[in-house]
Amino acid sequence: MINPLRLVSGDSFYEQASYSTSFHRRRLRHRALIQLAAVACLLAFLKPAASFPSGAPESACKDLKPGHGVEAQTGASPFELTQDKLQVEQAGDQIKGKVEGKMGRL
Repeated sequence: MINPLRLVSGDSFYEQASYSTSFHRRRLRHRALIQLAAVACLLAFLKPAASFPSGAPESACKDLKPGHGVEAQTGASPFELTQDKLQVEQAGDQIKGKVEGKMGRL
């Protein structure tokens, strides 16, 4: 935006336009740096993960322990699972289940 007071003080139109352009360039550069910093922060929290279309490899199931640095749970489960059937009788049968926490319903 051209400031009429600056034009009166002796600045030419081109000098005023140049000032305005450099201001907008600095502002855009500042905005781009903020966006770049935000993306860098988001990328810093991402962890690579391997996924397999047919599930985990056989080697992951040999000892039935989690392989992500956490020891297996040795105590009782804090949840209770109930279902309306214990077996599937034919293909397409559905089993309804409910998961409840021992301290209340989830």
